[in-house]
Amino acid sequence: MEKQTIRMAAVDHKELIKPPFNEWIGLDGFDALFELCENFSGMSFYVPSVKNIFSHCLEKAAQNEFDGYNFKYLANRFGFTERHIRHIINKKM
Repeated sequence: MEKQTIRMAAVDHKELIKPPFNEWIGLDGFDALFELCENFSGMSFYVPSVKNIFSHCLEKAAQNEFDGYNFKYLANRFGFTERHIRHIINKKM
């Protein structure tokens, strides 16, 4: 899955990303690093995988791009199985 695909889904569906990660969308590198240090300096914390953070955004983007037939294309584009694409499409309906 391409970084640009994840970026597009995250920007379009920022509201689906859980805090505090949603607050960092749109920040440049320095601002993001500053926020990270300011909020978490001296603490241990878990950083989830890219797919974990953005999965809801990617699912919503896949639903929006679904044309009735493109299960395989969406699975490849968003890094899901065809079965999962069918599941998220059926959730929408």
